[in-house]
Amino acid sequence: MQRWKPILALAVFLTAPAAARAEDEPTSNGPALFKDHGCATCHSIGGISTGAGPELTQVGWRRSQEWLVRFIQSPGKFLDEPGMPAGTALDTMELVGLANYLLEVKRPIPAAHAKNGALLFEDYQCGSCHAVGGKGGKEEFPDLAGVGTRRTGKELSRWLANPDSVKPGTFMPSFKLKPAELKALVRYLATLK
Repeated sequence: MQRWKPILALAVFLTAPAAARAEDEPTSNGPALFKDHGCATCHSIGGISTGAGPELTQVGWRRSQEWLVRFIQSPGKFLDEPGMPAGTALDTMELVGLANYLLEVKRPIPAAHAKNGALLFEDYQCGSCHAVGGKGGKEEFPDLAGVGTRRTGKELSRWLANPDSVKPGTFMPSFKLKPAELKALVRYLATLK
């Protein structure tokens, strides 16, 4: 029965009202957790990832605390062939501490970039998963070279606005882009012929 204790505690924590959770959230010792649990072997924060996993500085723009906790605990539920080991050895506070750290490190997106899709592509670190012409990205995610030839602007817009509505269960997150950002990213992707 002991092995269910962290899962039960996590369920209680995640279903508690946000105001009640805020005071119970662990103070983030995220950098130490990230290093001590081997995350830095595959991922990086603030620089190009040389390991198998993507760079994670901007993951907080794409994922919620709850999603990150669940992913760290059981990546196999999200990926067909996870290369990442399950975080089942982590206790609830460590899972939440790691998730909070990943949310804390995200950099702001400059408002001035809202109309420049190439800059937004960099700001949101789309290249941490997607390559463009073989540069950047990870092999399990599509290379976006030629996406402007394969997809219409309308298709790209629909995909970026809500990937799950186009392909239910996709790993691609919804970025909750502002209309100007969405338009700028679509314009940029349309240039990738």
